Amino acid sequence: MQSAVSYVSASIDGCRWSQAESASMSDEGSSGVFFVRMRGNSVVVVKGSQSIAEEFFAHQLCEKLNIPCPNTRLIQYTDDEYNRLKRCLRQLLSRDEGMAIKAERALDRPFFLVMEYVHGETFDSLIHAKPSFLLSPETELGQNNLRDLGRIAAFDLLINNWDRIPSVWPNEGNARNIMFGIKSGSVADLEPVPVEYQQLSDADVERGVLVGDVHQTDTLSTMPFRLFAVDSVVTCICNDTTVGAENEKNYTSKVSDFVSDLVSSFLQTSRPPPWAQAPFEGSVTRIQTFLQTVLLFDIGFNGCRLIAEGMLECIKSASILTSEDLTNIVQQCRQSVRRDWADVWTTGLDKIRIPFFIQIISVFKAALRLLEEAEA
Repeated sequence: MQSAVSYVSASIDGCRWSQAESASMSDEGSSGVFFVRMRGNSVVVVKGSQSIAEEFFAHQLCEKLNIPCPNTRLIQYTDDEYNRLKRCLRQLLSRDEGMAIKAERALDRPFFLVMEYVHGETFDSLIHAKPSFLLSPETELGQNNLRDLGRIAAFDLLINNWDRIPSVWPNEGNARNIMFGIKSGSVADLEPVPVEYQQLSDADVERGVLVGDVHQTDTLSTMPFRLFAVDSVVTCICNDTTVGAENEKNYTSKVSDFVSDLVSSFLQTSRPPPWAQAPFEGSVTRIQTFLQTVLLFDIGFNGCRLIAEGMLECIKSASILTSEDLTNIVQQCRQSVRRDWADVWTTGLDKIRIPFFIQIISVFKAALRLLEEAEA
């Protein structure tokens, strides 16, 4: 690939793999993630994973709950396109012997996800792009992003995704599983992205970073940037054993405490001054601390309030889901594959436990009842 070239997200549908011009492979994570440059400096992402069925389910649930995530489609080993894709990647990566060996291992999978390339920054890189502007509670852009961050955080509670925003999990979080980039379907996908926004080298394409002094450009506020949830991990706790039942009980209790505290803080800060400017306490402050640690930026009271609003929006949407709704999503995922291979797809979807989700949804409903009673 050339350096200092404007790259845009290619359509994930109808990919002409024989016309791909170059490819690279991510060094991060245990899964094989390929970045494929098509004609016109457009890029698509191809991913293989041991948990590919669970990731496919998570994507469907994201769309159901309006959680921003990259567009995704499935390629399976029974498709003619499957062989064209593998042939393309082998040929493009054959010049580097070490990379070819690594790619061959990653290509030894029966299913792949073709994903939208998010041309932007991973969250942990935002410190170089003025987070004070991108996440400012005082701008429309920042307000939308903070609400989106709240929606993603609540979604993670639902699916027990411990590998992104730390809320109930005793870890530091993983800021690389949040992307900040240009919306799919925007004018940026139809016209060349100005070089002051997207001057990317080969390494930049793999990282998905924005470079240059974009934060100093007056027109930045007019660009359609937003947050994206990537690599969503679904961890349904199985309660078939004594230990499993205890783990599920503990997790449910943590979520209950978190969302109850969220509602309490939200109501407290909704009161007239001076109480309205009282510091947020408890739940949302863990996310505030996460942002301070990663970005060296404090979102303050108004930022916490916006995250809380986003979390409650997602919690309300999730509380409407029924066992039938979730079963239908799982069934649609099963039907997406014409023929399984060594039970890879079946085993992955069998890990999706509907009763676990219903348990968490019941916690969401209880918190919303507290909110409704207080506002009545």
